[in-house]
Amino acid sequence: MAAETLIVYYSWSGNSEKLAKNLHQAIIGSDLFKIVTKRKYSASFFLAAFQAGREKRKHARPEIEGGIAGKKMSKYERIILIYPIWDGSCPMCVLTFLESIKTKDLDIFPISTSSSVTLGSSLKAIRESAPEANIAEGLAVPGKAADTQKAVNTVFHYLGLK
Repeated sequence: MAAETLIVYYSWSGNSEKLAKNLHQAIIGSDLFKIVTKRKYSASFFLAAFQAGREKRKHARPEIEGGIAGKKMSKYERIILIYPIWDGSCPMCVLTFLESIKTKDLDIFPISTSSSVTLGSSLKAIRESAPEANIAEGLAVPGKAADTQKAVNTVFHYLGLK
């Protein structure tokens, strides 16, 4: 995996960001893209969880800042997609991102960072938002361990890298 790899992440607590940045350093030639919502979530876990639950129930697609233009996106063959689990799934802004890009024949490797160490229903949501992509079975990394070499090694094994 090299320049054709884009590491995309959304992070509220910092766990997903730590893992994404560690992977970006370890996968030579990869590119990194941070999903940033235009409307910020509360710094309070409970309020952010409430906001996330409301978005999920409404099937909302929160606006995100920036983006990747079609020509830039066409150079990628695979996306490593890193996100927390919110209300049993990925944050809705992750789906906003996926629905804003061309995913035909794109390989997507979902990785959740969560204290519950689960993917929840995120794979189903990702498959619905990127139906033309090839989506791997996914990997759940403990959120508190996201900044460790063990987490990077686990992801490398998941990706089939040494």
